Amino acid sequence: MRIGLFFLLMLLIASCTPSETVEESAPLNVAELVDLDLAAEIHDSHEKVKSSQITNRRFKHADIVKIIGNLDPETFEVKTAGRSIEGRDIYFVKYGEGPVKVLLWSQMHGNEPTATMALMDLFNFLQDDEAFPE
Repeated sequence: MRIGLFFLLMLLIASCTPSETVEESAPLNVAELVDLDLAAEIHDSHEKVKSSQITNRRFKHADIVKIIGNLDPETFEVKTAGRSIEGRDIYFVKYGEGPVKVLLWSQMHGNEPTATMALMDLFNFLQDDEAFPE
């Protein structure tokens, strides 16, 4: 299983607020912050939403361009944030609005593709109306 579930859970944790103030020295109890049933449903939906276009950790920039180009423009805002030293576009993809901002960054180093694979899964998850449990 890809690390995609990790990012989804971190996204859930980042968007939750505990019901009471936690002392800095108190250990974090994730079960109190996250709906574990919801997390299980998200986990179970991973097979459905994982990117079929990236099946190997060795993929090309063109593979990412194709996936990002197919994102629903009503769901995602896609911009070119800059260019690599080799002239390839570096993309900024925005989803949603609200007071909580979460930055997900991938492939700072070109040979570390796991987070990029997880982001492609996350994009599929976010634009699939049937993937997210009610």
